[in-house]
This record gives sequence, structure tokens and C-alpha cells, in this order.
Amino acid sequence: MDDMVEQTLAGLKEELEEYRRANFNLKEDYNKLQEEMERKQYEYDNRLSETVNAARFEFNDEILTLKNDYERVLAAKNDLERKESRIMSQLELVLRESMVLKKELLTINDIVHDLNTYAGVEHEKLARDVSAAVATILKCQQLKHKEDLRKRESTKRAQYQEKSAQTEFKFKEDQIIESSTSNLPTESSAMAGFEPCWCSTLQDRRYVSSMADMIKMIDELSVQKDQLETTRRTVALELKEAKRQLSEVLIMHGEKIEELEELRNDNEDLRNMLKEQALSFTETQNAKKLEHPSFE
Repeated sequence: MDDMVEQTLAGLKEELEEYRRANFNLKEDYNKLQEEMERKQYEYDNRLSETVNAARFEFNDEILTLKNDYERVLAAKNDLERKESRIMSQLELVLRESMVLKKELLTINDIVHDLNTYAGVEHEKLARDVSAAVATILKCQQLKHKEDLRKRESTKRAQYQEKSAQTEFKFKEDQIIESSTSNLPTESSAMAGFEPCWCSTLQDRRYVSSMADMIKMIDELSVQKDQLETTRRTVALELKEAKRQLSEVLIMHGEKIEELEELRNDNEDLRNMLKEQALSFTETQNAKKLEHPSFE
């Protein structure tokens, strides 16, 4: 009985010893696994840290690049807005100048039209006056010619009648000849044109002076008309140039608006890209944390 108990105890002791050895081996294996796991955890943390840092650096570089691009686009947008404002000011100035030139051109056209009308009326009046003056001159010349013929006939008759009594009536004949000679027109009066006949009265002289003043006034009006016509052509050219500049400004304004819209679209695309990259980076980090919750 005692032997059986001792054998049983010896068996139990041996079995306990085996359990102890097995437990020791398990502890060693556990420690080794624990060390291996800690080493791998350390390596993984290092790789993850390096990856995260590299991604962070890359992401920061991209953000910096996008910020620089955004600032460049914003500066270009501000520059275009300033140019647009300057172009709008130039456009308003050109429009005002164009309106002023149009008004001046219309005024000059009205003045030229009035001068042409007035000049036409004055020319017609002058033509009538000249015709009347020519008729008067011709009438005076006819009367003068008849008077000269009458005087010559009278002189001839007197000479014929007194030829037989030349000695007796010599003195009378000299008087008649002298009288006839004084009544003939002199060279200076002949060179004076029409004045001896139709300018013989004060009224005729005033009429001639009035006609001369009228001719002078018509000449002055003609000169003024030519000057206004030149001014009108100059204003028309300036108006044409203003229209050309206005067209160029409108084209430039349209191009600047298109460029501004493109820059605004690029700016919006950059904003969206930046948001998407930030969101993607955040989602990636959250996913990695969910995959390895024990590493937090």
C-alpha cells in the first residue's frame, strides 16, 4: 500500500516536473515571441513613421506648390481686374470723346450747310445785281456813244459852215473846237472803265461800294466755309480713329474677361484639388489606424 502511494507520488512528481519544464519552455517561447513582436512593432512603427513623414513632406510640398500657384493666380487675377478697371475707364473716356466729336461734327455740318445756303442766296443776289449793273452800264455806254456821235456831227456841221468864212470866224471856230475837245472823254476816264458813266452820282458810288463789300463778305464766307470743311474732315477722321480705338478696347476688354474667367476656373480647380488631396490623406491615415488599432 505504501509502495503504491510512493509510486503514485513519484509519478505525480515526475509529471509535475514535466509540466514545469513545459511551462518553462512555454515562457521562453512566449518571451521570444514577445521580443519578436516588439521588434517587429518597432520596425513597423519606424517604417510607418518614415512613410507618414515622407507623405507629410510630400503633402506639404504639394500644399506649398498649390499655395504658390494660388497666390500666382490670385496676383494675376488682381492684375487683370486692375487692367479691366483701367480699360473700362479708357472705354468711358473714348465714349465721351466720341459723343463730343459727334456733336461737333453735327454742329459743323449744320454750319457748313447754312453757309452753303447763305452763299448760294448771296451769289444769286449778286448775280442779279451784276446783271442789273451790266444793263445800266450798257445803257450808259449807248447814251454816251449817241452823245459822242451827236457832238461829232455838230462839230462837223460847224466846221463845214464856217469853212467859207474861216478868217472872219477864226476866233469862233477855235472856241467851237475847244468846246468840242473838252466834251470828248479823256484817256484817264476811258481807263477808269464804267465809273464815268454809272458812278457819276453819289448813289451809284454807294451802290458800287455796297457790291464790293458784298463780294468781300462772300469771299470771306467762302474762306470760312473751306476752313469749316477742313475742320469737318479732321473731326470725321478723329471720330473714325476714336471708333477704331473703341473697337480695339472692346476686343481687348473681351479678351481680358475671358482670361479672368479662365484664371477663376483654374483657381477653383486648385481649391478643389487641394481639398481632395487633404481629404484623401486624412482618409488614408484613418484607414491605417483602423487596420492597426493596437499600435495606437
